[in-house]
Amino acid sequence: MNSSTQRSDVEKLGHVTLPAAAAHLHVHSERGIDGAVWARFELPAAELDGFLSNAGYIELSNRQRFVENWHLPSKAPWWTPDDVATFRSGQLRREGSKPRYAGHVLVSANGDSRTVYLFVTGL
Repeated sequence: MNSSTQRSDVEKLGHVTLPAAAAHLHVHSERGIDGAVWARFELPAAELDGFLSNAGYIELSNRQRFVENWHLPSKAPWWTPDDVATFRSGQLRREGSKPRYAGHVLVSANGDSRTVYLFVTGL
């Protein structure tokens, strides 16, 4: 899968707009009755809050982990949210109108950049 296809899958199935600065993108997507996408990417710290707010992830917790290793059905070396010691995590549900989906995000801090784990599935 090329990088433009990966970005397209994340944006379409994840119901987000990736900032141009999103880098090191890894994606696993499934299409079926309810599509799903798993993505990991890096963002500059200065762009993180805008991305999360635009995507609808407003209230994040540093106590509860909403993204875990088991969420990805096949083992991928890049999907390692359980290894993140310091994180912020959140979730959202859109059920009232179409498209209906549930989203989960976990963010780890790495110096001046942030690693974002995103899992979104249709309802």
